[in-house]
Formats: sequence, C-alpha cells, structure tokens
Amino acid sequence: MTEEEMVEIELDIEPELLAKANEKAKELGVTLDEFFQIAMNKYLKKILKEEKEKEKEEIKMSKVSAMFFDNDLMFEQLFYLPSVVNHAPDELINIIEDMSDEDIQRIFKINKEKLVEISGQDQWLDKMETWEKIAVIQEWFYDLVMEGFIAIVATPVQHFDKKEETSSFSWGEYFTKCIYGEDMEDLVEKSVRWAEEMYKSQKEG
Repeated sequence: MTEEEMVEIELDIEPELLAKANEKAKELGVTLDEFFQIAMNKYLKKILKEEKEKEKEEIKMSKVSAMFFDNDLMFEQLFYLPSVVNHAPDELINIIEDMSDEDIQRIFKINKEKLVEISGQDQWLDKMETWEKIAVIQEWFYDLVMEGFIAIVATPVQHFDKKEETSSFSWGEYFTKCIYGEDMEDLVEKSVRWAEEMYKSQKEG
C-alpha cells in the first residue's frame, strides 16, 4: 500500500483533495505525511492567533464595561453627529438649545454668535420654530464637518457615611453633563474623568 493510500484511509480525505496535497508535497520536496504536518501546524497557528485576537477584544470590552461600572456611569443619550445631517432629532435639538456658552465653545470650537452666523440667522434656537431649528442644526454639523459623538452622561448622587467611610446611591437622582468626544474612546475617557471628578467633589463636600 502506497503512502497516499494509507493517508486516504487514515484521514478519510477526498481523492481530489488528496491529489492536490500530493502535488503540493512534491513541489515542496517533502513526503505527504510531512506536508500534512506542515499544513496542520499552519492551521493550528491560525486558530491560536484568531483566539488570541478574540480574547484581546473581549478583554478590551470588559475593561470598558468595568470603567462604567466602577465609576457609576452611564450614557443617558448618545448621538453620532454625521448621522444627523439628514435629520436632527428633537432630543438633540433640546440639548443644543439648552447649552451654555461654555459648552458651545467647547464642543463647536466657536462661540454662539459665530454659530448663529453660519446659518445666516440673527437669533438663537429658542427663538426659532421647530422646523427652523432642525434645518439650522443640520447645517451646522454639515458645514463644521463634525464627526464625533455628543452624549448626555449621567452619574448618581452619592450619599456618604463619613463615620463608616462608605457611600450609597440609587439612580433615582443623578447628575448629567453634555460631553463631546472626537471618537468613542475620547468620549469614554472624558466621561470617566467627569464621573471621577463628581465623586471626589461630593465626597469632599
């Protein structure tokens, strides 16, 4: 019995595939058995690489989840700005309408007056009709080419027991802040930093 016949019986390989494997083995100058060992090693390395990459991704996601859990943090609302050039939802309109001058400068990189000028208006959103607000906000995001995220970030009010040096909370009462991130990583980092600052200020207060 030839080596090829033995391999076919042991591995139950289709004749066509076995013939191709035999051709490849001859090209490489190895026996059929050695060729299958090489192929198996490559396959196993590929599987291990994929498993490691999957594990890294799971670790990355678990770290993000832990950051939210450890800092008592959540996104109450989240908007991806390129998606609103076609239609600005009411929730986003309300957020922008209520923004302070400081928030506008921080998020849009220009002051309120310049922002109003972009849309050819002479008044702020609260003086406009709803359809005008939608059109104006869409124009802002289109003209300013903003590709990040705006989120309403929340963290609960902490109740400290200074004697026991512990704190407790419920999500019945919480603080919120409008935060802009250039990408999701930037948004998460800024949100966590804000939550840490809020916790510290409450504890010291």
